[in-house]
Amino acid sequence: MKRGLTIGLTGGMACGKSTVAAVWKSLGAHVIDSDATVHRLLAEDAEIQQAVGEAFGAETRRADGKIDRARLAAIVFNDEAALRRLTDILYPQTRAYHVNEARRITHGRPDSVAVIDSPLLFESGLDAQMDVTVAVGAPIERQIERALARAQAQGKTLTRAEVEKRIALQMPLDEKRRRAAYVIENDGAIEELREAAVQLYRALTAKCRESG
Repeated sequence: MKRGLTIGLTGGMACGKSTVAAVWKSLGAHVIDSDATVHRLLAEDAEIQQAVGEAFGAETRRADGKIDRARLAAIVFNDEAALRRLTDILYPQTRAYHVNEARRITHGRPDSVAVIDSPLLFESGLDAQMDVTVAVGAPIERQIERALARAQAQGKTLTRAEVEKRIALQMPLDEKRRRAAYVIENDGAIEELREAAVQLYRALTAKCRESG
């Protein structure tokens, strides 16, 4: 049975990945947000909550047993080994959910497009399940500027040093660029990024129709 297209979308911190995902959603794609999946698991999955509490201590759990995401973030974004422990706990369920959801969306629907929006696309091994992978990149100074501006707009306190540390904990952008089938560089105005996203989406869906 024919199926639609599955795109794995990734990028570095404050590179514009979410903007690209939003553009593709406006064009008809079904976007599966990995951050939303992680938030749901931490809020609702008792096994995940227990595993996180055991791995990072009782202080990461609130009185109601739910995970205190702010405290957890403070731990994992300052310790590469801790971040690795957390992702090891989350990877199996997030990977299975994303793959199954993408299959549900595209099965028997050759004109459908499922986009898995994941900053850890390659680290989790999800890229192997995708028809095509796309990375969104930007110069590091742009990343830092955008991350600080975004935090300020959200009323959050974030320093340049904290942003640099979070970027350093991620897979290097050059490695993501190398591994992705397509790369969108976000080094200009947001209108340019949106136009690049539209053009690539149209090219990918046209190619899918031709091959299908």
